[in-house]
Amino acid sequence: MADIDDSIFPAALALNALRSTSYKNTAYAVAELVDNSFDAEAKEIGVALITDSAGAPPHTIAVLDNGRGMGELKLKRSIQYGYSGKDSVLEKPLGKFGVGLVAASFSQCSDLVVMSWQAGEAASGAIPTTRIAIAEDMENVLPQPSLEPLPDWASRAFVGMPTPIAEMRSGTLVIWRNVEPSWKRASTLSNHLSELCGRIYRNFISADRLLISIGVIDLSGQATTDRRVVPAIDPGFLTNWEDDRLSKWGF
Repeated sequence: MADIDDSIFPAALALNALRSTSYKNTAYAVAELVDNSFDAEAKEIGVALITDSAGAPPHTIAVLDNGRGMGELKLKRSIQYGYSGKDSVLEKPLGKFGVGLVAASFSQCSDLVVMSWQAGEAASGAIPTTRIAIAEDMENVLPQPSLEPLPDWASRAFVGMPTPIAEMRSGTLVIWRNVEPSWKRASTLSNHLSELCGRIYRNFISADRLLISIGVIDLSGQATTDRRVVPAIDPGFLTNWEDDRLSKWGF
């Protein structure tokens, strides 16, 4: 008879349970990562929705920021459920009560990768990286971060951002693989996420203190990269609807 896992929180079962966490949809889960980037004092945040064919849903979602990044210990613990990320009372947690990164990620995917750097490490081509992939035989132990190259699609996915990833002195790249999104088309998710982030961060976007961009990238090469800047959206419907940034989105 197969060995029985007698632990109270079996790793694979616990992480699978997180997939039912009550995020309204994929846009709200991605917005949790955007919020983490904002908490890390990022001024530029890029979202990449990666597909293998035009009109398909994204199989990979990545969020890049130029925030303060994480050292090796904080990076290692960033994927620990319940870890707040606070080194002092002045620091904000990694999402809702410290569970936002893990809960948001596994509500949408089964493979989480976090790459984070400081002091210009991105230019070296090998970035401190940690990862959790849900598997029946996974160990309930935090992996030690390793040095990994950027994904080969990274330069294409974030083209058009003001600062190229290799030139960011510090930052974080969160990657969701094996995504099961709420919508069947990446473009639909892009529109919902733009509207959501445009409302949440409207004051910072309007004041040019924050730039959020969202790109749909077709790796098959049959379609060009579609990257757009998120406009400020006034929830009171007082926005100037003639603004070109809004008309491009069809709002």
